[in-house]
Amino acid sequence: VPHFYDSLIATVITYVEDRDPALARMRQALDVHVIDGISTKTLLHRELVRDASVMDGGVSINYLESKLEDG
Repeated sequence: VPHFYDSLIATVITYVEDRDPALARMRQALDVHVIDGISTKTLLHRELVRDASVMDGGVSINYLESKLEDG
């Protein structure tokens, strides 16, 4: 599967009334999320839902790009 379609392999959506429980539920979902046979961005997503800036809600649309540049 070309990387262009990575986001089409699986979509994980969590919903609760508040942000913190939603992030906790997303962390749980991503921790058990497994796709075999191809590389995915799951590890990046696991890192993002644990990132302090993301958890605080203080990120812009450019956050991911700057985070990836910083390594």
